[in-house]
Amino acid sequence: MSFQSLNPVNKSKSLVALSKSLSYVLRHGAEKEGLKIDSQGFIKVDDILKNNLFKNTNFKEIQEVVDTNDKKRYHMELNDSDGCYYIRANQGHTLENVDNVEMTKITSADQVGTVFHGTYRKHLQSILNEGLKKMDRNHIHCVNKIMGQEITSGMRGSCNMIVYIDVPLLLQDGIDLYLSQNNVALTDGLNNTGILPPKYFIKITDAKNDVTIWQHMRVKKKKIFIFIFFFFFFFFFFFLIFVLSNYFFFIFFIFFHFFFAPNPNFSNTHFGLGPQKKK
Repeated sequence: MSFQSLNPVNKSKSLVALSKSLSYVLRHGAEKEGLKIDSQGFIKVDDILKNNLFKNTNFKEIQEVVDTNDKKRYHMELNDSDGCYYIRANQGHTLENVDNVEMTKITSADQVGTVFHGTYRKHLQSILNEGLKKMDRNHIHCVNKIMGQEITSGMRGSCNMIVYIDVPLLLQDGIDLYLSQNNVALTDGLNNTGILPPKYFIKITDAKNDVTIWQHMRVKKKKIFIFIFFFFFFFFFFFLIFVLSNYFFFIFFIFFHFFFAPNPNFSNTHFGLGPQKKK
């Protein structure tokens, strides 16, 4: 039975199942399944269709998964040299030989938006002690949140904690940061160890209500400095306004009485000299 003969609900479930099978072979299980995968993560679609996991699948169904996947996990293209289609996962690989997947290297913080890693509250203490780890993947995965755009990939929807990454500091210290074709920010961590220490965190928040759980000391110091700066700025500003206003009031007072006061001896009496006696 093909997907086209299924009702919409069952077809949707079947596409999800097919996507999971593709994710498995393209990211993790190609070698176990006897599928040839190159350093860029490409596998020939014809080889996939011959595999037992895909015995009831056809090319159009794989194409539909590639085109409709909400996280844009897959990329498929025609190879001009042999006239065959090849497919790959855009990120998420655990296969060591897949080390040349097409990515954009980030050289400036202006190339990305807000970069953060989605995880779980239960890992908070280990993350603060040891940093973020790539675990069994080839990179640490982060969301690249562009203002005005919906988040489509980079973290699981069930994540309940967000770790915000200090991209300028990351780049300043020579840590590589990449963007996959589906806009996931990827890093190998400090010295390509697969670990990103807490030094490179800005803050950690609750994913649901955005309440700050932890904040790096340098961020706190920066906020304190900004507070002190503006406090003294406004203090001296209003003090200057007070002094100048009194000064101008005094000048105005002298000017007004000098020119408009009826007392001809104003200048003398005002300054304590008293009336001038006639000789």
